[in-house]
Amino acid sequence: MTVISIKRLIIYILEIILFFIIHDIEFIVIAYYNAKPIVTISIAISIAIYERNGINIILGAICGLLVDISIGNIMGINALILCIICFIISKIKIHSFIIYIIYTAFSVTFMLYITFVLSPYELNFYNFKSLYIPNIIYTIIVSPLFYIINKKIYLKVR
Repeated sequence: MTVISIKRLIIYILEIILFFIIHDIEFIVIAYYNAKPIVTISIAISIAIYERNGINIILGAICGLLVDISIGNIMGINALILCIICFIISKIKIHSFIIYIIYTAFSVTFMLYITFVLSPYELNFYNFKSLYIPNIIYTIIVSPLFYIINKKIYLKVR
């Protein structure tokens, strides 16, 4: 790792921690239909678009663990899934805004579907319809913010 990538890694970790804390504060993030955006997935996907080395996999694991903590799923399942998704995205050489939205939509939908399938609760279909689908839509709506932030970080810290 070079000094530049260590600087970016520190900035990315601070960004993840900051937005995770903001995400969990009730009165800052507006809940829409009892759903909140899952910002750590959007951050991990936007980092994976720009970073090509192991940074994106490490940060994908951190973001996945934070998703596990916030959703209350089996610990480590979202970390593993997000690591694999970040690895695949980093190997694909296409990065544009529309592709980022598609990646984010697929990732959020897939991860929440896995949470839905592994959920031990009753009324799973009701939860999927009333909570997970608004989470997916809300995350896709706020995800361009993280694309812009991480693009600026990647271009400025060189």
